[in-house]
This record gives sequence, C-alpha cells and structure tokens, in this order.
Amino acid sequence: MDTNLFGDTPVDLSLTILREFEPPEGYYGAFSGGKDSVVLKRLVEMAGVKCDWHYQVTTLDPPPLMEFIRDFHRDVKWEKPKHSFYWHIRHRHGLPSRTIRWCCHELKEPGGEGRLVLTGVRAEESSQRRGRHVVEPCQRLGKTFISPILHWTTNQIWQFIKEENLPYCRLYDEGWKRVGCCFCPFAHEDEIARTLAAWPRMAERILDACRYAWEHSTDEQLLARRVYSSPEEWFEAYLARDRQKRVSPDQEVLPFDQFGEDDDSDYS
Repeated sequence: MDTNLFGDTPVDLSLTILREFEPPEGYYGAFSGGKDSVVLKRLVEMAGVKCDWHYQVTTLDPPPLMEFIRDFHRDVKWEKPKHSFYWHIRHRHGLPSRTIRWCCHELKEPGGEGRLVLTGVRAEESSQRRGRHVVEPCQRLGKTFISPILHWTTNQIWQFIKEENLPYCRLYDEGWKRVGCCFCPFAHEDEIARTLAAWPRMAERILDACRYAWEHSTDEQLLARRVYSSPEEWFEAYLARDRQKRVSPDQEVLPFDQFGEDDDSDYS
C-alpha cells in the first residue's frame, strides 16, 4: 500500500490506533458484515488486541449478508432487537426518512454502552463522515466510538481484502455497492428498485405494516395521513424517494422472524 510522509501505510496507522486505545476489558466491535467490517476485524487480529464482536440485527438485513456472517464469522454475537422494523412502523414511528431516522436509534445503535466501540466508518464515504474523528465520545449513547480505518480509501479496502485473501459477502460481486439495510432512507432510487426486485416479500411486509399504522392511527398520531391519500401512496412515495411529499421533520430466504418459532421476542 501507499505510504505517508513518515513511511506509514494505512495498515500501520490502523494498528497503532488499535493498540493505543485498547481498554483493559477489550473493545466492543460493531460488525456489520460489510467489506469495511471485514477489514477492521482482520486488523484487530493483526494488532493482537482484545475485542468481542457484535452484529445488530435490524430485521431489514439482506439475506446473503446474514448467510455470510453465519458462515464465515461464527464468533460474532447476533444482537436481536426487542421489536422489529415492522413493529415500529405499526405501533410507534411510521416509515423513517433522512430527517427522521428512528431506525438507526432503535435497531443499529443499541449495544456497547460504557464501552469503546470499534466501527468501520471511513471519511471517504460521505461529506458528513469526512468531519468525523478517530475518537468520538457520544454522551447521548453513553459510549465512545473508535474508527481505526477512518483514513482508508475504498481502493485500499479492496486491496487489503485481496492481499489477505479475506472472504466477503457475495453481493459485492453481483454489483451491489452497499450491503446495509434494505430500503434504507439513504439508498438511491436505483438501489431501491433492485432491492424491491430481489426481496419482494420484505417490501410486502413493510407495506402491510404501513396499512396497519394507517388503519389504527388518527391524523394527529400519524403525520403521513395529512400528506398522503392512502398507505399505498405513502409507501410508493417512500420507494420513489419523493422528497416533495415526504412527511416533514415536525412531527425470500430469511424473513424478519428468522430466529424461529421458539423466539419469544415480539416481532409481530
């Protein structure tokens, strides 16, 4: 890999960060199953630091991604949410948006309280992440985030994966640029269309949840009822990324019940 003015490669810098901030109890590793998480997990092994890995199940995860984690990362603990994405639509929040991202708070951010949390965040990914720091305390969540690969480029990520011969989710080879939550508010319209074609049952579950919320809520309780004429129109606008009509900030392989009938969590 390329080196900086001091002769350090991205790997050298990441190993230094990991060793410098290692807490006595070890890190809490946030593992998503994506390419960045795969690289970060390997770097932790190379650094020789302690870390327990956790995968926050969102109930909107692409089935091939979940299969990859189960097959190649058996040491990762699956953290199941108390309620599914669909339950939250029905009973609490409605659909998420870029300005109302309740899904992150409810499904992705739990876990790691009081710990140093390792993340695969990279500055190159977005303008917002370019403003991030390697070490970021978060009082709201009661944890501190450590981002050892913040300085890595996408090309360096793939170069490292090839050099280390690391397995990765097959979705990347099938043309997917991101393997995060399906129907994410930040996904582009072409990604939404592809996801809809790949996992239509998941989309149908979301629409069913919208219908339930619509039927069991008043206009005061559900802002979408003030903007759209039906739950179908509401859902179609969500899929089409119709920002003009979206509610304002004022206000099929592995389905979501993938853990089996014996699971007593409320995923209804």
